[in-house]
Amino acid sequence: MDRPTSKPERWSHYLQHDPESSQQFWREMLGRANKDLLLILGLGFDPRMCAGVQTILEGGGAGRRVCLLLTYNEGRGSPSQKHAPDVNSNYKDLHRRMKDYGRIHEKKFDVWTDDGKWVGSRRACQSIDREMLLAFTDIVVDISAMPRGIYLPILGKILSLLDDEKHTSNHSVNLHVMVAENVELDKRIQEKELGEASYLHGFAADLWVQADSGVPTLWIPILGEGKAEQLRRIHDLCRPDEVCPVLPSPAINPRSLSRNRRDLKGFEPCHGSFFD
Repeated sequence: MDRPTSKPERWSHYLQHDPESSQQFWREMLGRANKDLLLILGLGFDPRMCAGVQTILEGGGAGRRVCLLLTYNEGRGSPSQKHAPDVNSNYKDLHRRMKDYGRIHEKKFDVWTDDGKWVGSRRACQSIDREMLLAFTDIVVDISAMPRGIYLPILGKILSLLDDEKHTSNHSVNLHVMVAENVELDKRIQEKELGEASYLHGFAADLWVQADSGVPTLWIPILGEGKAEQLRRIHDLCRPDEVCPVLPSPAINPRSLSRNRRDLKGFEPCHGSFFD
C-alpha cells in the first residue's frame, strides 16, 4: 500500500535573516535570475521608511522594481500631521531612489470613518488584488513604518491569495517581509487617537460564533509599555473568562511602568508565558 503524501507546510521554505546577512541574501537572490519585485510600504514620518527599498535596490539584478505606496490618513490627532515635513522628506526620498528603477503606484485611503470607527485594515486590504500579485515573482512588504493595524491584514490577504493560486494553478510567488527595528525610536512613537476596539479585518473568523456557543474565552495579550488603555478596550471587547498575559523577552517588570498598581489589575503574569 502506498503511503499518503502529506501536503507541504506553508512555511517549509521559511527563512529569516539578520541585518548582516540580509544584504548578502538580496544580492545573491537578485543576481541568480530576472526577478520582478513589488515593494509594498507605507508613507509616514518614520525615518526607516526607505531602508528596505535601499537594501533591495543596492542588491542589483535584472527585472522590474515597482513600488506600491500606501498613503493613509490617520486623522487630525495622528503624529504624521505634526511631522508633515518628515513625511514629505520621506516621500521625496522614495521618488529619488525609485527614479531610475520603476514606477510608484499610490493608494490613498482614510483609516477612520466620520463617526470614529476604524476601517484602516479593511481599506488597506482593498489596495491588494490577485492580478497585482501575480504580475511579479516576489512580493516585499516593508513593515518598518506601518502600523500593525495596516500590515497584519495586508499580509493575511496576500498569504490567502497566494495560497489559493498555488493550489489551483501551481503558480508560486515569493513573499518577503522586511523590518528595520529600532526599539528606542518605537518607544518614542505614541498613539494619540484611539478608537473603539475591533477585530482586524480578516482575523475575526468564527470568534463570535464560538463565544455564543458557551465555549470559554481565553485572552492572551502581549504586554507593551504605555498600552494600558489599549488593553482595557480590548478586554471590554472580548470579555474573556481567563487572561494569560505574555511578556516579551527581554522585558522589564510591567509593574514598574505604572505608579498606580491598579492600572494592571486583572493582568496577572502567568508562569511559562515568556518567549524569545
